[in-house]
Amino acid sequence: MHGIAEDFAAVLGRPVTYVPEDIETWNKTYVDTHMSAYPHIAEHLKTLTRIIGRGGYGGITDELDTLLGRPAKTNWPAARSWASPSCLAGVMSAQLPGLRRYGTEQFTALLN
Repeated sequence: MHGIAEDFAAVLGRPVTYVPEDIETWNKTYVDTHMSAYPHIAEHLKTLTRIIGRGGYGGITDELDTLLGRPAKTNWPAARSWASPSCLAGVMSAQLPGLRRYGTEQFTALLN
């Protein structure tokens, strides 16, 4: 996540800091709340957040390149398209449930 914050900082041209959140708090706030009708799936998601939160799945391999038959592309083209704060606000609020409490205007104000 620190790397993603660095990518956004480079695109926006200003500091962006990743602030970690306790995994169990996040699971309770988002997974348990929004997936209560699907407890089996919720348990899988919570297992993934715990594994990823302690650094699992963090290795880099060439498997994607092998599957594609070419080098994988970076996220920079997508990041460049998000350079506008209002576009970034819309994308981030759609992807991260915790940001939905902010409207696009409020999130844009946070970025500026």
